[in-house]
Amino acid sequence: MLKSVYLPLIILTITTLQSHAQLWSGVNGETVGWKHSDWFGSFWSPSRESGWLYHETLGWLYAEGDSQSDIEIYTTDLAWLYTNESLYPVFYSYSKDDWLNYVPATNPDTPYWYSYGEGVFVERSSVAITIQVADLAELAQDGNHDARREYFWTYWVYVTEIVDGGIPRFETWFTRDDVFSEDGVDLGANLHQPRQHQNLDTDSNGTPGSITSLFFNEALTDYIRSNEFYYEQTFIDLVEEYNEEGLTGIDRALVFPESSIGLKPIWFPILNRTDTTYRIMPVWDGDPQYPVTDSTPDAVNPPLPSSDNSTLGFKTAVLVDVSGDEISDGTTETISWNGDDDYEADVVSINDFYYQIITEETLDDAYSALEDQYPDLAEELAVGDYLMLVGMHLLPEATPVTYGTLWWHDDPDYGEYASLRPDSVTGVFANYVLDGTFLTDTNDSYEYDGTGKVVFNPYLEAYKAGGVASNCVFCHVQAGYGFEDPSPAPRTGLEDAFDTFNDSVGFGGWWVLVYEVISAADDDQ
Repeated sequence: MLKSVYLPLIILTITTLQSHAQLWSGVNGETVGWKHSDWFGSFWSPSRESGWLYHETLGWLYAEGDSQSDIEIYTTDLAWLYTNESLYPVFYSYSKDDWLNYVPATNPDTPYWYSYGEGVFVERSSVAITIQVADLAELAQDGNHDARREYFWTYWVYVTEIVDGGIPRFETWFTRDDVFSEDGVDLGANLHQPRQHQNLDTDSNGTPGSITSLFFNEALTDYIRSNEFYYEQTFIDLVEEYNEEGLTGIDRALVFPESSIGLKPIWFPILNRTDTTYRIMPVWDGDPQYPVTDSTPDAVNPPLPSSDNSTLGFKTAVLVDVSGDEISDGTTETISWNGDDDYEADVVSINDFYYQIITEETLDDAYSALEDQYPDLAEELAVGDYLMLVGMHLLPEATPVTYGTLWWHDDPDYGEYASLRPDSVTGVFANYVLDGTFLTDTNDSYEYDGTGKVVFNPYLEAYKAGGVASNCVFCHVQAGYGFEDPSPAPRTGLEDAFDTFNDSVGFGGWWVLVYEVISAADDDQ
């Protein structure tokens, strides 16, 4: 049984209220970059219009109001807070109905807020994840896949928790543009075609229907911004420094905060039409339509896709009812799918998914992301159509590198990918199944040899002749700066994956640092 809840209109960006520009009143400094307020302190902003600030002690926040009288700020841990010149650093928390005193942290273990109502320090919820990081090394080495599944499910509970405003936590996080923009530079849409589907040496432009975006939590954003990892020159200097120190292998990899989390959602368009043609949703059963070649071992956990496998080749599809009405179990409709004009598709409700509604602001971005993969569908996109969350990559930072991936299913309680899902996964987010893996320096988990664990997400997987014979981690662990030809294609046969870093800087699995960094030719350093 699918889990359904009423979903309000979800928009990718926070609505900017007219008052936020008043924050600049009486503030010295340029309209972009670092500025100083006599009472609020120093902060950095990418532009006057954005509303987003990086405060010298508060970190990233969204601010509205007049800096000479009062402001409201939004933080990812305590939602909306109010303060003014007389009160600061005391804030009123709307969500807690309490007055909080801000205490700058001297180390990561120091609480940030003192609650006057409770008489105690309040820990930041953005890092209050019930994961014992010290146990990760044991999880990585013992091959206990059940324990690893519980690890990734815990993060899924956290990122999908509904917070103030009625949206999941991850929607309050920072986007690619927030993290990598400098001086208001427009880097393009947050909605985009998957990088691994671009410029392919095949006749296909990737899995039809796949659109991705990126979300970064506060810890990850702070780490990238504070270290200026949006500048190519930063990495040029690091390569030189590591070479002088004689560092090799994993010692050349960036060490991200243990509380950092990044997400790569996968969206599939469903049109708000009565015609069934554009309301068909391919569903991956862990079983490709086309068999693998004779030279490939029988696929397990999950089956390997052949090089021509794509969403249009999935053997299963459902028909999405966009009316919002409750759908009785067992409802089917005949559609044309995969060469079968009499395919009986299960009918599911749009409320069985987490989704966005395409707006005037996101229409062009969605079209650009889709036009190469599925041009006929791209031409039909209109305001009021839907982007359905069909999957997500989940990268919590830890040592060793960890990687989880999820995808939507119409029978979410069936099979191994549903196993160990906790009851705390609620609403539509319980309609997603999960797989995940760890990368260890023993190199035993990313070759398909019958003993390792193959993990991938078919909505995002890069095409590879003969099918994919590795997992998400094997590709992502090789992300770094300094390669002659940085390519996010799975590479196999390395004796030690970390040897890749011997002439470069490892990015801890983050290919986005390769592609979004501001080039040395463009920056002012």
